[in-house]
Amino acid sequence: MTSTKEGHIQWIEGLRGIASTLVWIAHVTRAFDLDLYSPVSGEGLTPRLLQLPFLRIMIQGRLGVIIFIYVTGYVCALKPLALFRRGNYEAGWSCVSKSALRRLPRLLYPSAVATIIAWTATQLGLFEAAEMTNSYYLTQTVQDKLPLSSAVRQLFANIFNTWTGAGNKYDVHQGTLFVLFKGGMFVLLFITATAKVQAKFRMGASLLLWGYLWACGRPYFMQFWWGDFMNDLHNSRLSQRISWSKSRYIPFLGFLSVAVGLFIASYPESRIELASWSRWQDQILSAIVPKDSEFPKFASSFGFCLLTIGGALLPGYTDILSHRVLVWLGKRSFAVYLLHGTLLRWLLTWMVYGTAPSPNLQIQKPEGASPKLEYAGNTWLLFCLPAWLGVLYGLAEIWTRYVDTAAERFTNQLVSHTRQEEIKGLSLV
Repeated sequence: MTSTKEGHIQWIEGLRGIASTLVWIAHVTRAFDLDLYSPVSGEGLTPRLLQLPFLRIMIQGRLGVIIFIYVTGYVCALKPLALFRRGNYEAGWSCVSKSALRRLPRLLYPSAVATIIAWTATQLGLFEAAEMTNSYYLTQTVQDKLPLSSAVRQLFANIFNTWTGAGNKYDVHQGTLFVLFKGGMFVLLFITATAKVQAKFRMGASLLLWGYLWACGRPYFMQFWWGDFMNDLHNSRLSQRISWSKSRYIPFLGFLSVAVGLFIASYPESRIELASWSRWQDQILSAIVPKDSEFPKFASSFGFCLLTIGGALLPGYTDILSHRVLVWLGKRSFAVYLLHGTLLRWLLTWMVYGTAPSPNLQIQKPEGASPKLEYAGNTWLLFCLPAWLGVLYGLAEIWTRYVDTAAERFTNQLVSHTRQEEIKGLSLV
């Protein structure tokens, strides 16, 4: 574990870079090749490369969301717990107060801008091609163009609904933001309540909440408390002894934990019965996961826990996550998360499907049937992806420089205006 503040930021940014990359890959896969979410395309067929265990993690996307949640729990606890460990409780509680005030405006400002962009694209008809495809994902994530007065009402309603859990119909991916906001606030409440609790007992409480959420069937929400637990673990004497240890068994256990975690996280979303390895996973999950739960999310959540344990046992894992490419991706991760859905339903759809049905297809269609665009195939998709990614990350760079900067400035001014001036010697308890 890197002990400097800069080291913390670097490897966390690297994790965010991995998460945002997994998310856009997953949504491209859902839009254009949903078949990859099965362990095999059909009974008796040979699995495709990205349907195999381990490799399929790249296209599933669940780990991307889990990483964002884990990082939220870890980062919310990072500075306050560091202050609490030094006995500086007043500064720690002040830090919690500032973080709590910052969370909503810092997320809401850019998400509202992204919603306005998606709403504008809808009203301009840029998603009409997506509605004419045979892709379930594309057709179900676009809204119809409305009269201006109704559209404006829908815009404000969806910006509001993003933060109530009702979802955002103009940008469905923003549903995760409410989870991140709510979970982050719970973590801040938890570390406030346990500020003067010994670290080992706070770790026990984190694991207890993790287990409780497992029993409640909340596989994603568990990761907030796993992030808090790992924060304490990384700063514990046990972690120091592991990092100083010369035992060759510790790296072996680390690699084993990572391998098992990746295998568990490979659990497919559909047609589990078609492969022996996924049937075996399903039998085990049926025995340990609450009934009627979302097995794929549980598999990825538990697998990620093993990944983080394995990482803690491996020397130099933070150096890998701090690679400059991952850090570069991480600094633009929020922008990529907010922009990729709109660009996928508009630009990439145009590039792969075209903007209008071919005349031959329209002639062959029965009278009254809605025209459909013809998919150009995966080879053409792979050819189009570099150009689309150039646009995505180019816009993400602009977004990070201007929109994120404006959001940060607005949030800082709001927090400065609303926070009460600190009075020396005044105790919070």
